Amino acid sequence: MKSLRFQWCVCLLLLLSCGVKEQDIDSPTPSEISFSSIENDDAVNKEPNLSEQSASPFTAFYLTAVFENGKKYSVMYDHMHKNEAIIHDQRKDTKLIGEDAVDQLLPLFITTGITHTMEKDEALHQIMNVFLIRQASMVSLDIYFADGEHTTYLYQEND
Repeated sequence: MKSLRFQWCVCLLLLLSCGVKEQDIDSPTPSEISFSSIENDDAVNKEPNLSEQSASPFTAFYLTAVFENGKKYSVMYDHMHKNEAIIHDQRKDTKLIGEDAVDQLLPLFITTGITHTMEKDEALHQIMNVFLIRQASMVSLDIYFADGEHTTYLYQEND
Protein backbone atom coordinates (compact mmCIF):
# COMPACT_ATOMS: atom_id res chain seq x y z
CA MET A 1 0.00 0.00 0.00
CA LYS A 2 2.95 2.32 0.64
CA SER A 3 4.10 2.15 -2.99
CA LEU A 4 0.53 2.74 -4.21
CA ARG A 5 0.16 5.71 -1.87
CA PHE A 6 3.55 7.02 -3.07
CA GLN A 7 2.44 6.68 -6.71
CA TRP A 8 -0.75 8.61 -5.99
CA CYS A 9 1.16 11.30 -4.12
CA VAL A 10 3.44 11.71 -7.14
CA CYS A 11 0.36 11.87 -9.41
CA LEU A 12 -1.21 14.43 -7.10
CA LEU A 13 1.92 16.59 -7.22
CA LEU A 14 2.04 16.35 -11.00
CA LEU A 15 -1.62 17.30 -11.30
CA LEU A 16 -1.20 20.23 -8.94
CA SER A 17 1.79 21.51 -10.86
CA CYS A 18 0.14 21.30 -14.29
CA GLY A 19 -1.37 24.77 -14.00
CA VAL A 20 -5.03 23.92 -14.60
CA LYS A 21 -7.30 26.54 -13.08
CA GLU A 22 -9.36 25.25 -10.19
CA GLN A 23 -13.03 25.32 -11.14
CA ASP A 24 -16.21 23.61 -10.11
CA ILE A 25 -16.69 20.46 -12.12
CA ASP A 26 -19.98 19.05 -13.20
CA SER A 27 -19.95 15.90 -11.11
CA PRO A 28 -23.44 14.55 -10.78
CA THR A 29 -25.34 15.12 -7.59
CA PRO A 30 -27.29 12.20 -6.13
CA SER A 31 -30.53 13.63 -7.55
CA GLU A 32 -29.06 13.74 -11.08
CA ILE A 33 -27.93 10.11 -11.13
CA SER A 34 -29.87 7.61 -13.21
CA PHE A 35 -30.75 4.49 -11.30
CA SER A 36 -31.89 2.61 -14.41
CA SER A 37 -29.22 -0.05 -13.88
CA ILE A 38 -30.26 -0.81 -10.31
CA GLU A 39 -32.62 -3.75 -10.06
CA ASN A 40 -33.81 -3.25 -6.48
CA ASP A 41 -36.79 -0.86 -6.39
CA ASP A 42 -36.05 0.05 -2.76
CA ALA A 43 -32.62 1.33 -3.79
CA VAL A 44 -34.16 3.42 -6.58
CA ASN A 45 -36.49 5.23 -4.21
CA LYS A 46 -33.92 5.79 -1.49
CA GLU A 47 -32.18 9.16 -1.55
CA PRO A 48 -28.82 9.19 0.25
CA ASN A 49 -29.22 10.38 3.82
CA LEU A 50 -27.18 13.55 4.30
CA SER A 51 -26.16 12.47 7.81
CA GLU A 52 -24.70 9.26 6.31
CA GLN A 53 -22.53 11.27 3.91
CA SER A 54 -20.06 12.24 6.60
CA ALA A 55 -18.81 8.65 6.80
CA SER A 56 -17.19 7.27 3.67
CA PRO A 57 -17.66 3.58 2.84
CA PHE A 58 -14.05 3.62 1.61
CA THR A 59 -10.77 4.43 3.33
CA ALA A 60 -9.11 5.03 -0.05
CA PHE A 61 -10.40 5.28 -3.61
CA TYR A 62 -8.25 5.65 -6.73
CA LEU A 63 -9.95 5.89 -10.14
CA THR A 64 -8.49 6.59 -13.57
CA ALA A 65 -10.56 6.55 -16.74
CA VAL A 66 -8.95 7.02 -20.15
CA PHE A 67 -11.01 8.03 -23.17
CA GLU A 68 -10.34 7.38 -26.84
CA ASN A 69 -9.11 10.95 -27.36
CA GLY A 70 -6.43 10.32 -24.70
CA LYS A 71 -8.03 12.57 -22.08
CA LYS A 72 -8.32 11.28 -18.52
CA TYR A 73 -10.67 11.53 -15.59
CA SER A 74 -8.93 10.86 -12.27
CA VAL A 75 -10.07 10.64 -8.67
CA MET A 76 -7.82 10.21 -5.65
CA TYR A 77 -9.36 10.02 -2.18
CA ASP A 78 -7.78 9.06 1.15
CA HIS A 79 -10.20 8.97 4.10
CA MET A 80 -7.35 8.78 6.61
CA HIS A 81 -6.37 12.31 5.57
CA LYS A 82 -9.79 13.86 4.90
CA ASN A 83 -8.49 16.79 2.87
CA GLU A 84 -6.42 14.50 0.67
CA ALA A 85 -8.69 14.28 -2.36
CA ILE A 86 -8.54 15.39 -5.95
CA ILE A 87 -10.85 15.16 -8.94
CA HIS A 88 -9.19 15.99 -12.24
CA ASP A 89 -11.19 15.94 -15.48
CA GLN A 90 -9.08 16.64 -18.55
CA ARG A 91 -12.18 16.44 -20.76
CA LYS A 92 -13.47 19.65 -19.15
CA ASP A 93 -10.07 21.01 -18.09
CA THR A 94 -11.21 21.12 -14.46
CA LYS A 95 -9.99 19.98 -11.09
CA LEU A 96 -11.11 20.09 -7.49
CA ILE A 97 -8.85 19.51 -4.53
CA GLY A 98 -9.25 19.15 -0.78
CA GLU A 99 -12.63 19.73 0.86
CA ASP A 100 -14.27 20.74 -2.44
CA ALA A 101 -13.37 17.34 -3.91
CA VAL A 102 -14.45 15.49 -0.75
CA ASP A 103 -17.82 17.29 -0.81
CA GLN A 104 -18.38 16.08 -4.40
CA LEU A 105 -17.15 12.53 -3.76
CA LEU A 106 -18.92 11.45 -0.56
CA PRO A 107 -22.46 11.47 -2.01
CA LEU A 108 -21.20 9.62 -5.09
CA PHE A 109 -19.47 6.97 -2.97
CA ILE A 110 -22.64 6.34 -0.99
CA THR A 111 -24.76 6.25 -4.15
CA THR A 112 -22.63 3.49 -5.72
CA GLY A 113 -23.54 1.03 -2.96
CA ILE A 114 -20.40 -0.96 -3.75
CA THR A 115 -19.12 -3.60 -1.31
CA HIS A 116 -16.11 -5.87 -1.58
CA THR A 117 -18.43 -8.88 -2.01
CA MET A 118 -20.09 -7.40 -5.12
CA GLU A 119 -19.20 -8.92 -8.48
CA LYS A 120 -16.42 -6.92 -10.15
CA ASP A 121 -18.39 -6.36 -13.36
CA GLU A 122 -21.38 -5.05 -11.41
CA ALA A 123 -19.17 -2.76 -9.31
CA LEU A 124 -17.44 -1.34 -12.41
CA HIS A 125 -20.83 -0.82 -14.06
CA GLN A 126 -22.01 1.15 -11.02
CA ILE A 127 -18.84 3.29 -10.94
CA MET A 128 -18.99 4.00 -14.67
CA ASN A 129 -22.65 5.06 -14.37
CA VAL A 130 -22.34 7.14 -11.21
CA PHE A 131 -19.14 8.93 -12.29
CA LEU A 132 -20.44 9.39 -15.85
CA ILE A 133 -17.49 7.64 -17.49
CA ARG A 134 -19.41 5.05 -19.54
CA GLN A 135 -17.56 6.05 -22.73
CA ALA A 136 -14.11 5.37 -21.25
CA SER A 137 -11.93 2.93 -23.16
CA MET A 138 -10.04 1.96 -20.00
CA VAL A 139 -10.92 2.20 -16.30
CA SER A 140 -8.59 1.34 -13.45
CA LEU A 141 -9.98 1.39 -9.92
CA ASP A 142 -8.51 0.55 -6.52
CA ILE A 143 -10.82 0.63 -3.52
CA TYR A 144 -9.84 0.17 0.10
CA PHE A 145 -13.09 -0.54 1.94
CA ALA A 146 -13.85 0.64 5.47
CA ASP A 147 -13.89 -3.00 6.65
CA GLY A 148 -10.22 -3.40 5.63
CA GLU A 149 -10.75 -5.23 2.33
CA HIS A 150 -8.97 -4.08 -0.83
CA THR A 151 -10.19 -4.74 -4.38
CA THR A 152 -8.71 -3.79 -7.74
CA TYR A 153 -10.96 -3.41 -10.77
CA LEU A 154 -9.92 -3.07 -14.40
CA TYR A 155 -12.00 -2.46 -17.51
CA GLN A 156 -10.55 -2.31 -21.00
CA GLU A 157 -12.70 -1.81 -24.05
CA ASN A 158 -12.32 -4.54 -26.66
CA ASP A 159 -11.11 -3.28 -30.02
